[in-house]
Amino acid sequence: MAKIFISYRREDSQHAVDRLQEAIRPYLKNPKRDLFVDVDNIPIGVDFEEHLQSKVSQCDAVLAVIGPNWLIARGPDGGRRLEKSDDFVRTEIESALKRDIPVVPVLLDGTTMPRADQLPDSLQALVKRNG
Repeated sequence: MAKIFISYRREDSQHAVDRLQEAIRPYLKNPKRDLFVDVDNIPIGVDFEEHLQSKVSQCDAVLAVIGPNWLIARGPDGGRRLEKSDDFVRTEIESALKRDIPVVPVLLDGTTMPRADQLPDSLQALVKRNG
């Protein structure tokens, strides 16, 4: 059975991810094991980044949920989050692309696919992925 990892920004697309999970669960033999969504699947007290890396490496596909503010989301310092090497969304997608795991862009609410020149070098392959 396929293992699916959903990568998203909570403040941008939580509503859609909730519905996406509901739609996917009936097709999975063991949804708790085969569907990874951060808040539901990270054990208390573990290293968040290591756990994400491990889960991405075990999945068969990553759904990269891209909402209207995914590209322009800012951190507490005012800088664009995707530019930060420790941004979890960036880390999740980078990890999948490096491992040649299928990454499926899921574009929400009229969002268009970002252009390569809008992304860090390590994420530019995302624009070639069919969603």
